Amino acid sequence: MVHPFINRQNLLHEFFFKIFNIHEGEEKRAFLMWLYIFLIISGLMIVKPMVNALFLSEFGPERLPYVFILVAIFASVVSVLYGNSVKSINLHHLIEWTLFTAIGLFLVFWLFLTFNWLERWVLYVLYITVAIYAVITSSQFWIMANIIFNSREAKRLFGFIGSGAIAGGIFGGYLTNLLAPLLGSKNLIFVFLFLLSGCILIIKQLWQGKPEQHYEVKTIRGNGNSRKNPNSLRLILSSRHLKLMASVLGIAVLVGKLVEYQFSAISTEYITHEDELTAFFGFWLSNLNVATLLIQIFITPRVVGIFGVGTSLFFLPVALLIGASTILIFPELWAVVLIKLLDGSLKNSINKSGMELMALPIATDIKSQAKSFIDVFVDSFATGISGILLIILTDILNASTKQVSFLSIIIICGWLYLIFLIKTEYLHSFRLKLELSGSAKNKLKTPDLTNQSVINGILKVLQEGDKKTILHTLYMIRPLKIKLFVPAIQNLVVHSSPLIRLEALQQLQNYKYEVSFEKIKALIHDENLDIRAEAMYLLYDSERENREEKITEHLNSRDYIVRSAALLCTARLCANNSTYCQLFNLSLRIQKELLGIQKSKDSLEIITMKRCCARVIGEGKIVELYPFLHYLLRDSENQVVASAIIGAGLTREKEFWPVLIHLLREKKYWTFTQTALVNFGPNIITLLSGHLKDNSIDRDARLRIPKVMEQIEIQSTVDALTQNLDISDRAIRSQIIDALYQLRLNAPHLRFGDPDIMHFIFEESNDFMNTLVFLYHQNQLNNKITASAQTNALNEKLKDARTRLISILEKRLDRKLKRIFHMLGLKYPPDDIENVYAGIKSNDNELRLNAIDFLDNLLEPDLKKVILPIAESALLDEVVTKSLQRFVDKYQDEKEYFDSLMNSEDSDLKLYSLELIELLNDTKYLPIIAKCTYDHDFKVREKAQFMLKKFGL
Repeated sequence: MVHPFINRQNLLHEFFFKIFNIHEGEEKRAFLMWLYIFLIISGLMIVKPMVNALFLSEFGPERLPYVFILVAIFASVVSVLYGNSVKSINLHHLIEWTLFTAIGLFLVFWLFLTFNWLERWVLYVLYITVAIYAVITSSQFWIMANIIFNSREAKRLFGFIGSGAIAGGIFGGYLTNLLAPLLGSKNLIFVFLFLLSGCILIIKQLWQGKPEQHYEVKTIRGNGNSRKNPNSLRLILSSRHLKLMASVLGIAVLVGKLVEYQFSAISTEYITHEDELTAFFGFWLSNLNVATLLIQIFITPRVVGIFGVGTSLFFLPVALLIGASTILIFPELWAVVLIKLLDGSLKNSINKSGMELMALPIATDIKSQAKSFIDVFVDSFATGISGILLIILTDILNASTKQVSFLSIIIICGWLYLIFLIKTEYLHSFRLKLELSGSAKNKLKTPDLTNQSVINGILKVLQEGDKKTILHTLYMIRPLKIKLFVPAIQNLVVHSSPLIRLEALQQLQNYKYEVSFEKIKALIHDENLDIRAEAMYLLYDSERENREEKITEHLNSRDYIVRSAALLCTARLCANNSTYCQLFNLSLRIQKELLGIQKSKDSLEIITMKRCCARVIGEGKIVELYPFLHYLLRDSENQVVASAIIGAGLTREKEFWPVLIHLLREKKYWTFTQTALVNFGPNIITLLSGHLKDNSIDRDARLRIPKVMEQIEIQSTVDALTQNLDISDRAIRSQIIDALYQLRLNAPHLRFGDPDIMHFIFEESNDFMNTLVFLYHQNQLNNKITASAQTNALNEKLKDARTRLISILEKRLDRKLKRIFHMLGLKYPPDDIENVYAGIKSNDNELRLNAIDFLDNLLEPDLKKVILPIAESALLDEVVTKSLQRFVDKYQDEKEYFDSLMNSEDSDLKLYSLELIELLNDTKYLPIIAKCTYDHDFKVREKAQFMLKKFGL
């Protein structure tokens, strides 16, 4: 019988998990992060009212504009110094250093304030320090949160963790209100220092055992090379979306500072004693955070969900417009309290959620860099501008406090206009991103999601389209999460295509409260393991009350179809969840399954359960069963090996790297191995890059490495691939070029302007022209044989051999032409290059000429000299023919051409060349033949050795 205390504890856990969506095993990390931001904001809500009260009591509100300007100046300097520190210091140590520095500085401030040493100067420095401290600690916290939690955890837990900031604001404000009259404003510093000490202890706990996650910090930093990073300001100015985001944020800060000035000025008119003013500020800042918490919990999800991201941004400026108008009519304490509550509560709830979602269409690398710049520089710049405007208004124009509202109203009108623009740009950015994610040749028209007829068209495709179109559309609407599509998506769970069924199930995870589960229940018997597991996951997620009982029932099922799906689904639930791991003991269950299948006579059951076990070991990261995973990677059944490959990738453990890279050579496992290696993310880039030039690695495996790398869309991938462009193996180089081109198409924010690319464009272009000349020469020789009156067996053999060689050379030219244009696509807009390439390959001479004219206007002078002759060679008109003839006359000896052909990656080309050399029967070709005896291809080596024997060698 379960003890009542244990039962109550379980009920408490269940309630806690249901409210905050925290899984077992995540409690410690989530609570520590919540507590950390709680202490940080609590401390800030103590020192901020304190410094505001001390500053206003000493100087009055008239000096606030000047301190705003000073904050902007010093914050800009600190942001540069801090940015350099981030590149060279581990984040863990940087956070600790920041906290220790803050403790030391505030102790010094207390001494100066207590003994009245340079008190007026100290108050300026203290005000600036508190402002900069707030920006830096907040930024550090969210970077750390992205390291400690993976993306799936972050989506669930960031709401809960963020509530710690709001709760800290409430606690800190009320604590200030309580303690300020008792201890005095200056002595509140010791309460602040006590809270910071707790933060240091939490940091040490959080960072234990987390060094492997440090690579994510490097990604945020721009892969550790600041000199190669694009200028942040230039990055923002080059993007309409980013410019609008920065403008909206800047105006929000600007208006917020005007509101802060009015709040401070009118408050000091009604409250003159500094301790009472500190208590007043603390009390109302706490009330502000209470309002923020209520809005965040009960209003924000509904506002964003019902009105959408763009519309949600209108709430804050409209509220401030009402507040500013109220102050104009009633310049009293209650009016400024009202506008301060509106500003703080809506800014940190609805508006913050809207702004975070507004950055969704922006690529991750750009978002990280641009957001850091906007958070510090734009905020500081707007603060400085507010100070200048207030000086002009209050000092020069002698405007009253209430008349500042006129300026606020004017700026808010511009703010509303910018929100209208960014709302439109938000959809445009999505359309652009969706367009770039597809192939330049096969792009579907980007839908206008503001148009109801377009949405109806999408619904029709989902209902009536073919498999390929439905799947493409599902991928396109995945990030949009529009409830209108739910019925159509739900109907697709019974589609004949397993890929469509799986994608539909995965998208329904976002709409679990609108889903009918009748069709989904039937899918736990689907023939596809992933579909069964995904269906179970959705069902378990919807049935939280009886989840454990349902899982246990399925895990103990006699039907291996159900049991296998339950095991895989449970493994996903157990990831980072120690309680579930102990409850269901997956390790023991997997061992029993592996032993049990040895007794089974059903071959399908054996294969299914082996596949399931391999996936579960990987999904659940069951370390003690990794030896079994190694064993399954050597299984005789291809399906089992494929699942073991996926499982190995899910572990993200380095011990599986060698075997996975070795399996790259197996074409039958190529898709699975690629997916597995991509799972390792940025950590594996350096290893893969090193293997590209490592001749001890199987060549077939090396050939496929670039395809893996192209799916890890970060700058270090581009840099690594570019550094390997000088590889001697032409086939591998070709794969590298293709990978770089795909990265340019799918991740256009990455930089490809490396000078070495120009060098390789010239090299490939030169090789193209040499091949073209040799092809032209071979055609001439064949034409002579055809025109000759004398025919014999040798000439016929030579003609046949040259014809086969010509065919191979033509294919080689096509590959080289495509490769050259792929490289051009790394330097110029890929859409333009694709259109030019299609025009040159066209049979329409006018279209070819138009393509060449376009290139003439697009390319820089050095490239024109090389690329235009290649483009013109497609015309094969009289001028081009004469140019080719001049090359042929210059190089009459075929030996040089054959020698260059032996450097080709094409084994067939070398075999046909050797066949022609054999018929020519000339000893001058012996060095070429001898060279081929060391070729990587067995057939080429065998042919060369046979020919040497014919020459008696």
